[in-house]
Amino acid sequence: IVLLVGLALASSGCKSLTDPRPEGWASLQLDDITYPDLFSVVLTTLDAEGYLVRERDPEQGRLATDWQYGTSQSEYRGASRLRGIAQLQRLEEGGLDLKLRVEEEVIFRGGILATNLRDSEAWEPVDDNFHEAEFLMAKIRGVLSSSAP
Repeated sequence: IVLLVGLALASSGCKSLTDPRPEGWASLQLDDITYPDLFSVVLTTLDAEGYLVRERDPEQGRLATDWQYGTSQSEYRGASRLRGIAQLQRLEEGGLDLKLRVEEEVIFRGGILATNLRDSEAWEPVDDNFHEAEFLMAKIRGVLSSSAP
């Protein structure tokens, strides 16, 4: 039974048994670009939008950014931090699959000085910011369409 529950959660996009929030992946399938070129476009687009890419693994097709700090623009109020994660994969039938999600964490309690936010232990994960993931994916699509022959 535990295995079936684990498989059901994995197939529904949940992060884990202890973290039932769904992951908000935006996705795009492409067949007219090379893997290295797409990896480069994703990297430069994330950087251009203020998401400093710190983790890159071209062989695994994974990019992850540092946290970007600000005020939550989603349903939550207060200090927020966002982190982008991109996953590129070659498809068996040819072409590429790009998935992108933006994790969000917020501080719900007040009274924390702005200078102490980054090192605070009060960050709490909330649902992925799917709107931001879609926005970044639209930027990527725009770069790809402007560079198409």
